[in-house]
Formats: sequence, C-alpha cells, structure tokens
Amino acid sequence: MALYRAKALGRCQYKVFDNELSHAIRERVELTTALARLAEGEG
Repeated sequence: MALYRAKALGRCQYKVFDNELSHAIRERVELTTALARLAEGEG
C-alpha cells in the first residue's frame, strides 16, 4: 500500500507504512467484505 501511495505522489517519493495507511487498508477490506456479502445476498 505504501508503494502505491508513493507512486501516486509522483517521481522520487517514498511513503512509510504508518497508522494512516493501516486505517485506509482496514476501511478498504471492510468495504470489500460488505460489497461481497451484498453480492451474495447476505446483506
């Protein structure tokens, strides 16, 4: 995730994996799980 964030910032950038990225990943996983459940009819 940190690699993708650094790439989005542009050339010669780096991003350290921190609590902000951890939170973003957690939200993405929760959203993906909720969407998968809805698609399966469990929502």
